[in-house]
Amino acid sequence: METEKMQRKFQTYYGGLQFEYFTITSALASFTSVFLLPNGFSNGEVGVVLALGNLLAVLIQPFFADFADHTEKFGVDQLIAFATIGVMILCSSLLIFSGHTLALAVFYILMIGIHISIQPFLYELNFRLEKLGIHMNFGAARSMGSIGYAIMCAILGYFVEEWGILCIPISAEVMMGIMLLNLILLRKKYLRIAKNKEEIKIVEQHERISLKDFMCDHKLLLVLNIGVMLLTFHNVIFSGFMLQIMESVGGGSEQMGTALSMMAFLEVPSMVYFDRLKEKFGSIKLLKVSCFGFLLKNVLFLCARSVMDIYIAQLSQMIAFAFFMPAMVAYIHERMQKGEQVKGQALFTTMFTAGGIFGNLCGGILIDQFGVRNMLAICLGMTLVGVSIILFTADKIKTIHQN
Repeated sequence: METEKMQRKFQTYYGGLQFEYFTITSALASFTSVFLLPNGFSNGEVGVVLALGNLLAVLIQPFFADFADHTEKFGVDQLIAFATIGVMILCSSLLIFSGHTLALAVFYILMIGIHISIQPFLYELNFRLEKLGIHMNFGAARSMGSIGYAIMCAILGYFVEEWGILCIPISAEVMMGIMLLNLILLRKKYLRIAKNKEEIKIVEQHERISLKDFMCDHKLLLVLNIGVMLLTFHNVIFSGFMLQIMESVGGGSEQMGTALSMMAFLEVPSMVYFDRLKEKFGSIKLLKVSCFGFLLKNVLFLCARSVMDIYIAQLSQMIAFAFFMPAMVAYIHERMQKGEQVKGQALFTTMFTAGGIFGNLCGGILIDQFGVRNMLAICLGMTLVGVSIILFTADKIKTIHQN
């Protein structure tokens, strides 16, 4: 009974971190266009800012991960806290700088890059808790992130209409403060249980494998993750440029917030029950279902001619992204040796982020040069290629263990 109570507490703390992290993501990433366009930036420039932010994350993530592996002074939760404080400082600059300036662009790029870099550490924190014998329901915790994202999108869509774009950085600052408080509470509980902390560190150091050896041993996984990168091309465009998509069918920022909120809320049921679905169908089948869900979503977006059509298209999220993220995490875990699992998850996160770079860089340019409709057609083509690669390679990578 005591163990179940402890697990519920950690599940609550960890789910809270996911909630807070993705509310911040909603404000800083999904509302980038809403914030930068009134400051004089073009669609192409917004795309470049987002792409450079994602690129910065890809470049600094390996250094952060290596530091996390070698440091004995700081825990993963503390590194998340330090990065969050850095994002808070950078976010405050949005309240100071305005207009079409290089300073605003640079601060925004740094802010996005550091914030995205936190995500792999959230995954790693889940693994660290598991190593302490605390069973974590990752799907349920990740669903809290979707709920947080949905709530923030709905709130900001309304707030921006009523009070202007400064609501965006202010809302992000508030949520980062709450996230820091949650990290403090989690750390207190964590240190009470981690009595064998030194033994865990020794095991983790023993399990480390070089990235070169990992890539040589898992060439097919790299190919599959190239498919992931192409598949996520549309995902970041649909989030980062939803305002432009909505405007093309007669909507505005409030409708954009509603659409993004719907998208995130619809992910919740599938994520909450993902563990049960995985036991019944397996991660690979759910991964394939998510691929077809993404294809359906792209087709519906391309055919949309009204705000209601966009809302209907968002229903596909229940079998698309809602299955995709936990299915990929489970799929990689089942196909990695014990000392390779973190590297496998890091490869997935990196390629997912690379898709963000590609999508954000091209999204604004495609809209400026060819319009929203042609941009959506290109997204469908990229998704089709990505899905084909994933379906072709997924069955070829052998399962090592099921739990």
